[in-house]
Amino acid sequence: MVVIELKAGKANDRAIAQILGYMGDLMEEEGAEGKPVRGILIAHDFDTRARSAARAVPTLTLKRYNIAF
Repeated sequence: MVVIELKAGKANDRAIAQILGYMGDLMEEEGAEGKPVRGILIAHDFDTRARSAARAVPTLTLKRYNIAF
């Protein structure tokens, strides 16, 4: 199972807390016991605290997007 969160602009440590909350909710779902849950947080950029927090969670990946008009 994978949780994907898309943030407009720069993501901070609150975005990390939010996706971890969603991942934790999935882990508690009936029938999900023991199944791995991964998270992918997509944002234009990440602040220092968000990057540091994400390093502590091996199942969480940070991905950057770039858009030009």
